[in-house]
Amino acid sequence: MANRTTAGSIDEYIAGFPPEHRKLLAQMRALIRASAPDAQETISYAIPTFDRNGRHLVHFAGFANHIGFYPTGRGVAAFKEELEPYAGGKGSVRFPIGTPLPVDLIRRIVESRVEDTERFRGARAPRTSGSVAIENVNHPGSSTLVDVSMYDAVREAILQVLPRRSPGMTLADMADQVRPLLPEALFPEGAKAGWYTKAVQLDLEAKGLIERERVTPLRLHRVG
Repeated sequence: MANRTTAGSIDEYIAGFPPEHRKLLAQMRALIRASAPDAQETISYAIPTFDRNGRHLVHFAGFANHIGFYPTGRGVAAFKEELEPYAGGKGSVRFPIGTPLPVDLIRRIVESRVEDTERFRGARAPRTSGSVAIENVNHPGSSTLVDVSMYDAVREAILQVLPRRSPGMTLADMADQVRPLLPEALFPEGAKAGWYTKAVQLDLEAKGLIERERVTPLRLHRVG
């Protein structure tokens, strides 16, 4: 197969594969387009990506023996039982080459991710060229500029792992569950993961997306 790491578009990326792979990759692309018609196509992390409301919606990619589908940890968790026949990880699914794609399942996963991006579109921090200004619930009115990609990754991970109701989750448990969900490319060997987890936690509290329980040790849960 051709080297696709330098592909500048999804068309160019798909063109580098053998016919059977191209057919499945084109079908995956069409499914995502139909399920999220207002999403923007791009290449991110050197693979095809669909963005919506300033967030990564889903990614997909071709490999020798499978098509990779990356609807984030939230997307996989929401369809855990239906995805059991397929190999994958906390934020990924592998559809084997030579078998039909589960069209209806993929469509519903993408639609679920659209709902996720819609739910949080009004609570995003202001961004400027690769940075995002985050708040701190302990210091109202103050803000700090941080890397937008790292912020987004931690934000999504926190909102995925926190329960929606009391008694919530301790800070230590949250950090332990967030760490495996963070992309190694952004947090090599966990570098800066602890700092970003704390900073994003305080930002999400300031925005009212998560709340703390007045107990010891401190516990958090999602709002809504």
